[in-house]
Amino acid sequence: AFSAVLKAYGRSGQADKAQELVKEMERLAEDTGDSSFAPTQVHLSALIWAFAGSGDVEKAQSTMLRMQKDFGSEVEMDAWEGLLVAWSESRDPRSIDKMLEMIDWLQTSVDSKQDPKAITSSTYNTLMSAYGRQGTVESAEEAEKLFKWMSEQNDVGNKPDKDTYKSLVIAWANAGKPARAESVLRVLCDKIIRGELDATLLQPHLFNTVIASWANAKQPDAALRAASVFKLIRQMNQRPAVVAYNSLLWALARDTNQDPASPVDQVFQQMLKEWKRSGDFVKPNSRTYNAVLHALSLSKQPEALDLAERYVEQMKAINVEPDAYVYTTLMNVYSKKQKPDRVEQIFHEMIHRFKAGEKKMQPTSHTYSARTWAWSIGNNPEKATSVVNEWIAAANDGFVDRKPLSREFGAVLQAWLRSGRPDAAEQAESVLEELMKSSSGHPNSLPHVASFTGVISAYAKAGSQKAGTKALRLFKTQKKLAETYPGIDSLQPNLLTYSGVIMALLKSRDPAVEDQVAGLLEELALKEGSFWRKFRSSELLEKLRTAVNASTLLSKTALVN
Repeated sequence: AFSAVLKAYGRSGQADKAQELVKEMERLAEDTGDSSFAPTQVHLSALIWAFAGSGDVEKAQSTMLRMQKDFGSEVEMDAWEGLLVAWSESRDPRSIDKMLEMIDWLQTSVDSKQDPKAITSSTYNTLMSAYGRQGTVESAEEAEKLFKWMSEQNDVGNKPDKDTYKSLVIAWANAGKPARAESVLRVLCDKIIRGELDATLLQPHLFNTVIASWANAKQPDAALRAASVFKLIRQMNQRPAVVAYNSLLWALARDTNQDPASPVDQVFQQMLKEWKRSGDFVKPNSRTYNAVLHALSLSKQPEALDLAERYVEQMKAINVEPDAYVYTTLMNVYSKKQKPDRVEQIFHEMIHRFKAGEKKMQPTSHTYSARTWAWSIGNNPEKATSVVNEWIAAANDGFVDRKPLSREFGAVLQAWLRSGRPDAAEQAESVLEELMKSSSGHPNSLPHVASFTGVISAYAKAGSQKAGTKALRLFKTQKKLAETYPGIDSLQPNLLTYSGVIMALLKSRDPAVEDQVAGLLEELALKEGSFWRKFRSSELLEKLRTAVNASTLLSKTALVN
């Protein structure tokens, strides 16, 4: 009874329950004096598998050390397999080295015939799986080498099986190399067609992995390649599952070579027909509709809004309840069609349903981002600012996972700069200050040079007496920030930034700015390197010369020269 329960806990990864049961067995053995209650190899092996399933490699390793102490070289292979799985799934940077050490030790034991354990493809598949989890080209190449070695073995027990192929496909997919993943899949299909390999090696997960890899690839032909692999499913007498359809829909939705609405709808209608014909095996789910709505958000078709609402109603009709991701994508549809009021309406419906107990309707950072962009595109900087402030408060309260990033702050900033209002520059600068405060200690969230340049140019455009002073102060803030993070080129002032400050100073018509303008021009003259050469513009430099010539500066002739 103990063995059956422990094995169940082990395979389901319920480490706490498995550990407690082993302790109970130890207590019974001590209290009764009956050694039959003492944990055996079978029990401790199940405990290792439980630790492996829960991702606790240290406790799995500790249990193995106990087994080696208690049972010496007689530790069963199942326990070693469990420990290998624990390391494989740990994502620990040491995992590959640890696994190679164990496999070498096991192989040495076999070769010396001191401990004839059966090392099979299962052992090597676990190592293959670990390579796949590394997510690097180097690890995928190691997985490929191991695959070739297994293919060359005479022992049929070490030949690649369905898990080997799956791990190799995943390794290349996780490394961001969908073409290599597809190549492995097509080689397998060709060998099955020629009768060299058994058709049972071909699993639906292989197709799904490759299609999803193409869907995530930022390559011009990604959608075509995903569609080609999807077609291969039927060619191999397989049925595409909902996961395969969803991955293809996302590949088509992200295709920048054409308006995605029509090709996505075509595949979606095909999916609906197959669902009605074949049953729930391919029933659309929330991820399906999310892909369809995403395509509509990028479409220029005039009927996109009507179609989006129709799809949401269709979801409800087939008992697929929209979640926060679907509603957020629907918000993006309306945002890009400049319908911020509808975006806000959808958001408040999400909040209402979440507060009513629907946890899946909890807004995410992407939801707040959609609101921010909606009001920015809708040219309402006050509302955009209000949403960002609300978002920051929600992040501080732990309601969403992150604060706005530079791109969202940039959307608000640009809304102010486009507004044409007299205080646009000041309002935009206050947004920029909030971004700098929010991104403190987070280099990846720092403002972009375009944000500083935009505000500085707005001051130059304002042409007020104090605009030059304000532009120069902001410019100095940018330079100080750039000095703090010298490796971030996107933060460095460029020729556009310098010219904006100079223009703002010249338009202030304050004689006291002469030294400041001279200093900035001198700095510019000393700038060298590819970073500055790409910003050299004869047209922009000519505008600077014209502005200096038209100024009241006493040394303007010398400055121009």
